[in-house]
Amino acid sequence: MNRTLLSLIGAWIVLVLAGLSAFSYYQQQYFENHLEKNMDEIKKEMENVSVELEEKWETLDKSNPTEILRYSELETYSYYYAYLLDFHQYLQRQEKGNLLTGTFATQAYEGALLEGYFIIYLAYSHGVTELYPEGEYHEIFLDYSQKYEDNNQVFSWEVFKDSKEFGEFLDEFHHFLENKEEITLQETYQQIKDLEKADILNPYRKALLRSYVYLIETSYDNYDMHKNQTDFVKALIDAEVIYSVYGFSRNLDTKETALTTVMPFQHGIIYVHSSILDLAGVLTFSTFLVAVVWFVMREKSHSSD
Repeated sequence: MNRTLLSLIGAWIVLVLAGLSAFSYYQQQYFENHLEKNMDEIKKEMENVSVELEEKWETLDKSNPTEILRYSELETYSYYYAYLLDFHQYLQRQEKGNLLTGTFATQAYEGALLEGYFIIYLAYSHGVTELYPEGEYHEIFLDYSQKYEDNNQVFSWEVFKDSKEFGEFLDEFHHFLENKEEITLQETYQQIKDLEKADILNPYRKALLRSYVYLIETSYDNYDMHKNQTDFVKALIDAEVIYSVYGFSRNLDTKETALTTVMPFQHGIIYVHSSILDLAGVLTFSTFLVAVVWFVMREKSHSSD
């Protein structure tokens, strides 16, 4: 192998490494900016919902249990945004690889953001549906509020929430919530925690697993806190997040972000780039450039002969 060929191979390697570094830096910065932009939008939505909650509370008929539940539906929307914001902040804190692996590591966390978004949205959707008329928790709440009204001839939310009937409602509510799926809430939490012991080398699955564990730990701690605070609306969403994480985690072994996202993917405020395209672009450009140099050098050599 002559020196010219060795030089060309060396140049190709340098070009590939430089190209990967450039793409990695760009994708890391783009993802950070994307997270910041998303968080700004989420904070604005949270402020809007907060104002709406305050206005509705001022005019709310607190003697009507159905109106209390309708107000609770809006509270779940605010809490949904709180979960989204917290998950974005979690991803901000994660190491996105180095200048050679950054494009792959960044895509892994973009994939985790996409899945986290679906997990949280599904939890919100399931939770708020149960507060609608004909929903399980809607019926339980109305049963105990009616029982309170029968015993006291009038319903008042401010008094009801300190009553024996409200305590009985919470007992039934949490018992149903913690046992409504094929495994209990505690067992669901433990199964996700047990996944931490798995030796996962695939960076995409590893990023997903870390996000599962973060969400399950956060939601389980929140559930205990809100249960103790008798905040049944937030406890409902916390529990639904736990069940939602469990559902998404059951096919973790089949997930491969790099191969399933060959083309960039956009869903709402979530964007996932393609590290495969980045790598293909770097290899194509580097090979083309070296081939051009080799062709020019060969033509000069033939001319001198």
